Amino acid sequence: MRSVTTSAQHSAQTLNAILAQRLRPLSYSKSHVILIAFAIDTPDSLENVTVKVYGLLSAALSEPG
Repeated sequence: MRSVTTSAQHSAQTLNAILAQRLRPLSYSKSHVILIAFAIDTPDSLENVTVKVYGLLSAALSEPG
C-alpha cells in the first residue's frame, strides 16, 4: 500500500519545520550541554552536522541573549 501525502499534510509539515527552525535556537543560549548525533553509516548525516548544525549552533551561541 502506497502512502499518499495530501496538500494539507504537506502544509502542516512545512509549517512545523518553519516553527522548529525559529524556536529551536532560542533554547541554545540557556543550555549547558548540547548533544549532536549523527548516523555513522550515513556520510550525509555527518555532513549535515558539520555544515548545517554546527553553523546554526555557532550563530545562535554567538548572539547576545
